[in-house]
Parts: sequence; structure tokens; C-alpha cells
Amino acid sequence: MEIKKYIFRKTNWWAAANYNIFDESKSLIFTSSSPIWQFRKQIKVKSKRDDSITEIIPTNSWQTKYKIIEQDYMLAQIKRNHAFSKVFLTVHPLESDAFEVLVSAWGNTFRFMKDEEEFGIISFDIWKPGEFGMAIHNDHYEESLIIAVAILVAELKQRNAGV
Repeated sequence: MEIKKYIFRKTNWWAAANYNIFDESKSLIFTSSSPIWQFRKQIKVKSKRDDSITEIIPTNSWQTKYKIIEQDYMLAQIKRNHAFSKVFLTVHPLESDAFEVLVSAWGNTFRFMKDEEEFGIISFDIWKPGEFGMAIHNDHYEESLIIAVAILVAELKQRNAGV
């Protein structure tokens, strides 16, 4: 199984969900953007390969539930669990089994788990607050879904929303 690695770099320090996403060869493969002053943040992720757009949309006012949509098709529903829970997010893709995103005690490492097996990790560098890395060995989920979940994790972490 191939392991894919990604680097996420903020495009500016004041906007929580604005990232350039690079692959291992340092090629820009995705960008994400979100309006700064929007109360219920909608995040758009654009692929540089095929110009597809994936949207992360909160579905309630508390921003504890989200849906991920790509080209008018819903990929997944996401539930953010209560603060101080080891399970940070539960992701329910429509065409495959659910998985969880677990948070470490320090809140700087997030693990993607399916059926008690880890298939990915996000690691935030405490010395570089605008950058983080992700490694995924994945045969089950679409790349755009995994990227969108990683951006949602980063946005919630920056807001200190349950981390």
C-alpha cells in the first residue's frame, strides 16, 4: 500500500482555512479558501489537477456537524465530538465505511482510524504554526475527502474548537 504525503501551508496568518496543499514532489495540488468574516465558515477546496471544487459546509449553528460536497454530490457527513473526547471527528462517507479522527493529549497529532487500524496521521509542528503535514495510506476514501477532513481539522484546531 502506497503512503501519500502532503504539506499544508497557510496562505496568510489571519484566515483559518486558507491553505496551499503540496504533494511529496512539492507540486501544488489543492488550494483552500474561506471568507474571513463569515460566521458559519464555508470552506472551498479546489483541485489544481482537474479544477473540481469540494466544499465543507457546517449544517448547524454550533458548527458541530458538517457535510462535504463535491460538484453537487455529497461525499460525507461529519460530526465533531464534544471537547476533551479522544475521538475528535467521526466521518461518515456515503459510499464507504465510517472512520474517526482521534486527537492526541497535546492536540498536535491527529490519527485517522478505521476499524481500530490507523490509516493516516496529521502532525502539526509547534514551531511552524502555519504549516502541517499529513501521511495517508488509503485505498478506501477519495483524496478530496481526506484533504477536506484535514483542512477542517486545521480550521477547528486554530479556533480551539474542542482541541
